[in-house]
Amino acid sequence: LEARLRNALGDQLYHERLLFLPRQPPGSAFMRLVALADVMLHPFPFGGSRTSSDGLAVGVPVVTRPTTNLRGRMAASFYLTMEMTNPEWCLVAENSEQYVQFVARLANDHEHRARVAAAIRERS
Repeated sequence: LEARLRNALGDQLYHERLLFLPRQPPGSAFMRLVALADVMLHPFPFGGSRTSSDGLAVGVPVVTRPTTNLRGRMAASFYLTMEMTNPEWCLVAENSEQYVQFVARLANDHEHRARVAAAIRERS
């Protein structure tokens, strides 16, 4: 995965925007690491419910693309409860293309990301 990302992004962008760490134990140190993220990706089709809820707990936007399985709908259900499923938030994608668009906007539009993160902190 790291080699594919480095090849796709180029060395400079890869080193500026990505950080790979070994598995971390749960707890406050892990949550401090999560809080450093600009945006988190809820993986599909498998899901990442615990990690997604950790991101939301510290105000990090989590982009999701719901699937037919329960594990693939957890982050979307969090946003439904928070009333943040409207596409303007760039959080709940309907397809893979929109998922990529949402991630790119949140990663590159600092003002939008700040508004979304503030809304997440208010509603979570």
